[in-house]
Amino acid sequence: MPIPLMELPRESRRAAKARLVVGMNAGLSRREAAAAANITVREDTAYRLRRRVREAMWLSMTTAKACPTNSRHPCASGSSPIAILLGLLCGVKALAG
Repeated sequence: MPIPLMELPRESRRAAKARLVVGMNAGLSRREAAAAANITVREDTAYRLRRRVREAMWLSMTTAKACPTNSRHPCASGSSPIAILLGLLCGVKALAG
């Protein structure tokens, strides 16, 4: 049975958000992506999260010269949910804070 997103512990919530956004970016509907991540999330929350990840990715692409090798890249540092999602989507491992 799906678990409400906010009832998960912090690290599990971050991983679930990452799975949700990756699923939505892969073409799944919000409901299908949430089911695959085994969570329940409101529609506006899911699309807001995906928009924030896209905006952060756009910003990182316009400010960083070489994503995987640039240590100043948002994917390479920080432990915020957006940095972790960017790391998963860009293939760069985000550092744990």
